[in-house]
Amino acid sequence: MRKAFTLIELMIVISIIGILAAVAIPMYADYTKKARTSEVPENLKVIVKEQLTFSFNPINSNYATDLASINWRTSIGTTSGKFYTFNRADFKTISSSENEITY
Repeated sequence: MRKAFTLIELMIVISIIGILAAVAIPMYADYTKKARTSEVPENLKVIVKEQLTFSFNPINSNYATDLASINWRTSIGTTSGKFYTFNRADFKTISSSENEITY
C-alpha cells in the first residue's frame, strides 16, 4: 500500500493550481475595476449634493475646495486618493448680471 504522493503527482497539482491562478487573477482585477467604475456615478451625486449644501450655508457662501470640508469619504474611508481629488483650480467662475456661478 502506498502512503505518499509521487513527485509527478505533486507537480501536476501545482501546475493545475498555477493555471487556475493565471486565469483567476486577471478576472479578479477586471471585477474590482468594474466595481469601482460602477460606484462613481453615485459618488458624484453625493459630492454634488454635499457641495450644494455646503455652498448654501451662510457661513461658507462658496463651494468647498476639498472633500474633507464637505465631510465626504471614499468607500475605504479617506477624503483623497488616486481617484477622488479636486482643488480650487478645478473650478471656473462665470459672472452674470444676476448671480455668480461656480462650477
